[in-house]
Formats: sequence, C-alpha cells, structure tokens
Amino acid sequence: MTELRNIGQGKLTTTRRAEWHRKRSKERARRRAEFIANPFGLTRRLLGQKCSGRLNYTPDEVNKYLSTSYSDIARDQDLEEAEEAEEAEGEDVEVKKLEEEDVEVKKLEEEDVELKKREG
Repeated sequence: MTELRNIGQGKLTTTRRAEWHRKRSKERARRRAEFIANPFGLTRRLLGQKCSGRLNYTPDEVNKYLSTSYSDIARDQDLEEAEEAEEAEGEDVEVKKLEEEDVEVKKLEEEDVELKKREG
C-alpha cells in the first residue's frame, strides 16, 4: 500500500512540476512576443505614465532636507582627535582578534594532545 502511495505521489509531483514549467514557458513566450510587437508600449506600461517633472516642494523645504541629510555633525572637530580615536579603536580590535585566535589555537592543541593519548 505504501509503495503504491509513494509511486502515486512521485507521479503527482512530477506532473505538477511539468505543468508549472509549461505554464512558465508559455507566459515567457507571451511576454516576449508582446515586447517584440510593441517594445515602447510595454516599457511605458511597466514604468507608468510620464511625470510632470515639477517639484511640489518649496526651496526652503528642499534646502532643509538636504542640510539635514547631508550635513556633517563632526565638521568642527579636529582631525587629529578623530585619527587618534580611530587608531585606538583599531588597536583594541586587533588585540581582541589575537586573543580569540590564541584561544582557538589552544583548544586545537588540547584536542591534538587528547587524540594522541587515546591513540598512543
């Protein structure tokens, strides 16, 4: 019984996949033919209608948005202070990475010693 059910399910999944692929290839062929027949119409439909090209914002609103989006808060800060902070930060990261690597190496060495004890 279970073998018959498994065979039936296998055939069903194969049939579904075949139908899906056939449907997909037909849809792609239809879209391809539509594009070849009228490429500009298809593009216009995909992208939408032309926009007016006019902004509905006042210059003050635009300037305020640009200044908040692209202004640099730390503009008045000296570069020396920023460079020192970056260097110190980078050193901490390097030390932490080295410590993590040391721990991993020690673990691997301990595992090797244990394996050699078991084998020898």
